Amino acid sequence: MGLFSFYWNNNLYYVLVYWVLNIILRLLIYFKYDQFFLISKNKPHQNEYIFMSYCVVGNLLSGFLILYVKCTSKKQNEQDKENINQLVKKGSINEVREHFYLKIILISILDLLYFSCYFIFFLFDDSTHREVSMKTEKDIKTLFDIITRYILSICFLKIKVFKHHKWSIIAIIFGFLLIVPIDFYDLYIQATIKTESSLVYTAILSLRAFFFPFEHFLAKKLFNKYYIPPQNLLFLIGINQTIILIILTPILYFTKVLNDELTLDAGKIIISIVYLTINFVKQYITLKIVYLISVQSVSFLIISTAIAGSLKDTISFFLREDKGTIHTYSYFGFCFGLIAFFIIIMGTLVYDEIIVINKCGLNLNVKKGIEKRALSEFNDALQDLKEFDEKEENGKNIELINENYIIKF
Repeated sequence: MGLFSFYWNNNLYYVLVYWVLNIILRLLIYFKYDQFFLISKNKPHQNEYIFMSYCVVGNLLSGFLILYVKCTSKKQNEQDKENINQLVKKGSINEVREHFYLKIILISILDLLYFSCYFIFFLFDDSTHREVSMKTEKDIKTLFDIITRYILSICFLKIKVFKHHKWSIIAIIFGFLLIVPIDFYDLYIQATIKTESSLVYTAILSLRAFFFPFEHFLAKKLFNKYYIPPQNLLFLIGINQTIILIILTPILYFTKVLNDELTLDAGKIIISIVYLTINFVKQYITLKIVYLISVQSVSFLIISTAIAGSLKDTISFFLREDKGTIHTYSYFGFCFGLIAFFIIIMGTLVYDEIIVINKCGLNLNVKKGIEKRALSEFNDALQDLKEFDEKEENGKNIELINENYIIKF
């Protein structure tokens, strides 16, 4: 047996799709923001409100997925009836519905708050994206998000933590601790960055590291209790958020919060549709991972944003013509960044048991290890039962011989 074992899971296809779409989208935002994503030039907060609305519309696209599933699934009606029967068994149907919709509303609000953090910051700060946005925010937000997920899973979902889980969490935190200090140093020496505003920006965006995991924590409990598919939950979230925006948008317009002229062309319209569609796919895959695996497994999805930031820095590094002006610390930061993200990815893969380390007892309590032990114990039990039957049969034969012997004499 080698040092590592790799176990392919069909759910990894979802992860690969998420990574590809998210990295492409993030790189487009980094390099083509003004060209494709700047619809409201004079008011950044209005621009963020527009893209927040795209996310809500994207959630509504799950309605088409629901129709597709109902048209293609022959067992859907039977499953719906079984779900209703299960809910009736748990208590009065009115009480169940009341609790169900209250939880849906709470999840919808958390999801909307997650997307609105950019809008909230730029509403009270007149800085531009270039003056506040840095890799620091993304790395810190990703670190806090991962830690929050593990805390919620361990403390409230009562997920058992074994040796490989503990070492994975330590590795992930260590990986981020390698790059966050470099991010902060980079923040203070950048002449084009408003340091104070950037720190406030990082603090507000870090709230997303609470909203998103807590939303998935509630969604997981909803999946376990009410037997609702991810696409149905996403559609209900979209409906609730649409109602909120229908109420909120006129208020913001008449108070002149949203009164900037929009600049739309063919390129921006196409990118807006692409953004809306990609966001829907990302949201669906995220809830699908929560539904099929766990809340903490979403960590493997969200690190793609931090990786996209590192790719952006790498591309900018190689595209830079005057490399003589690059500070020495940038080379160290580049190397540490590669090492850190290798550690983070490995830690996440080990936690989700995609990669199993066959040393130091780190493979004992993984799913495959438990299955092997169970199979081994089952085979041992069968062998013991077989030996017991043989002994019992031999005993009967001896008794039969003795009886014949007595009869004979």
